Amino acid sequence: MSTGDSAVKKNKKGEGRTGKAKEPRLKRDPVKTRETILACATKAFARAGFLGTSLSEILEKAKVNKRMIYHYFGSKEGLYRAVHIQQWQALEAWFAVRLS
Repeated sequence: MSTGDSAVKKNKKGEGRTGKAKEPRLKRDPVKTRETILACATKAFARAGFLGTSLSEILEKAKVNKRMIYHYFGSKEGLYRAVHIQQWQALEAWFAVRLS
C-alpha cells in the first residue's frame, strides 16, 4: 500500500483499524420498502399536510434513508403525488364494490 492510499488495512478477521467488524448490509424487499414509505407518508401528510410534513419525519417513521425517497418517488412532491394516487385508487375500488 502506498502512502497516498486511503484504503483501510484489514486484519485477518475482516475488521478495519478500529477492530470492529463491518455491519452486514440489510437486504430489503423493494415492494415492502415502498409500501412502508407510502404508509408513513400517508399518515404524516394526513396529519400535517404537505408543508407541515418534513421528509425527516417520514424517513424516521419508515426507518429508511433519504436516498430511498428519491429512488422510489423522485422528490417530496413525487411522494405526495404517489400518496394521492394510492388513496384515489383505494377510493375507486371501494366505489366499484359498492356500485356493482
